[in-house]
Amino acid sequence: MNFSLTWAELKALITNKAKVRFTERDEFYNIYYDEFETSILKDTGSDQTDFETNYKSYANKPVVDAVEITKQAEPQPFAVPTYRTKMNATSGTVTVAPGTDSDIQFLMSAERYVTGGSIVVQNAQMGDYIVAEVEDNDGVIPSPYRTALCEAWPIVSTYIEKRFIEINGDTTIDGNTTTMKINTYPLTAKIPAGIYLCVHYYAVNSGYNRVLAINYDLTKKL
Repeated sequence: MNFSLTWAELKALITNKAKVRFTERDEFYNIYYDEFETSILKDTGSDQTDFETNYKSYANKPVVDAVEITKQAEPQPFAVPTYRTKMNATSGTVTVAPGTDSDIQFLMSAERYVTGGSIVVQNAQMGDYIVAEVEDNDGVIPSPYRTALCEAWPIVSTYIEKRFIEINGDTTIDGNTTTMKINTYPLTAKIPAGIYLCVHYYAVNSGYNRVLAINYDLTKKL
């Protein structure tokens, strides 16, 4: 989990400018140092001037440490322990009647990285589909950053614009279960605490009630 500071507070911690990392948008900089971060608006203020004059040219540079010099040659026998698996799931099942739709929301209680998951559906029918989004339903993202960070706030990103459920088995039998994997790896999305992962399920007007749950493949950065 990164700790948010002011630029003055973060700057006081910097002992190696090459270890400073930043991303740049039209309206602001996001700046990181170890587990700390801050944002600087491009408002021609003193923070912007200080960063651009004294830090920007040194940042995002390779850092050579002793641990890297003695690092084992590839392939290493064990994974580098920088992330820990933290798989999770929706709190329960959701029922969707034929010819209706429903939104299934999963609140991120802590910062996690997501690489997909799976949707488990009982009684899925041909033509059922999902739309999946990352949403800022509680207004966690400050208003000055919403235009730059979000596709259409409160929607941060629509990562599945439409995907049909891939049916397994006989759809005429009540209780038939379908499991569909969603895998975005190696694309890994960082989701801050307070943001929602949302799946909107659309059921065609046939068959039985759909009963569904969602598993998420999550990791935590150590």
